[in-house]
Amino acid sequence: MSDVIFADGIFFYARRDNAPDYVLGSISVKPEAFSNWVLAQKPDAKGYVRLAVKMSKAGKPYVSLDTWEPSGQGAKGRGGDRQNERSGFGDLEDDDIPF
Repeated sequence: MSDVIFADGIFFYARRDNAPDYVLGSISVKPEAFSNWVLAQKPDAKGYVRLAVKMSKAGKPYVSLDTWEPSGQGAKGRGGDRQNERSGFGDLEDDDIPF
């Protein structure tokens, strides 16, 4: 397992108890800090710098650089294409989205 590379200038906060069910959380961005950090990262083959929202052992959410890379032909074998896996929306139809 590689070391975690925390994303500077971007913060994820878990949803508040009184938030509607469709709210997963909120994101705050410090534009200058985040833009400096993201421009210093190496984009993937498609030109993206991918981020992951994770939970620390202490139960606090954080944002880090997603360093996952496919390993050979079996990379798509985990249940669909990478874009749907990352978005978390899979096969949702427009009618399923609350906005």
